[in-house]
Parts: sequence; C-alpha cells; structure tokens
Amino acid sequence: MPLLTDLLKDLDDSGFDLAEINELFGEPDAQEDDFDPEQALDEITTPMTQTGDVWLLGKHRLICGDSTVKADMDTLMDGRLADLVLTDPPYNVDYQGGTKEKLKIQNDKLDDVAFLEFLTAACIFRP
Repeated sequence: MPLLTDLLKDLDDSGFDLAEINELFGEPDAQEDDFDPEQALDEITTPMTQTGDVWLLGKHRLICGDSTVKADMDTLMDGRLADLVLTDPPYNVDYQGGTKEKLKIQNDKLDDVAFLEFLTAACIFRP
C-alpha cells in the first residue's frame, strides 16, 4: 500500500493506524453468499442505535440525529467547534458555460480588492 501511505505521511490525520488502513484497503476476503440485506432489515425489531446516541470513533464523533435540529448538533459538538472546509474552485475565473444558455457563475469576476476580501472571509469562518 505504498501509494496511500505516501499520500498520508502522518497517519494520525486519517484517524486510523497503519494496521487498520491495511485491514480496510487490503485484499478483500469476502466470499459470495446468499445474504439478503432487505430480509435482515425486516428482522430488526429494536434498533441498536437510538436518536441522540453519539458514537466515538477515535477523535471523531458521529450522532444518530438530524443536522437541522440544534439540540442534536449541541449534543454532537459537546461545546467544541468543528473544522470545516467549504470549497468549490476555481474562483474568480469569469467562467461561461458551454451550453446554449451560456450560463455564468454569479460574482465570479471580482476586482482584486473584492477577491481578496472573499479569500480572507473564506479563511476565517471560525469565530
């Protein structure tokens, strides 16, 4: 697995150790069987996970909840802030689509000052 380890010089950032990565991406040892996922779902009478449950996955947290419900997000975040990157490059290229409508991206031709303000704002989402 040299390519993956080359890309992830510091495996701590992945949340997995090398043995776990090798297990995840190593040769699959699964055999074909007649497992029916629909039947298995029908057989569940009491779900293992209930709304509000938080699973700790190394340094990551996963909640069974609704991201649009503030109480669920408060439970998940437990007073902490998330690091999040929102990106949809390229920026400021004045692109015109190749369709007959020749659609353009709104605000994609900013002057230097406005573009610098945009880039600065993108870097300071966290309060």
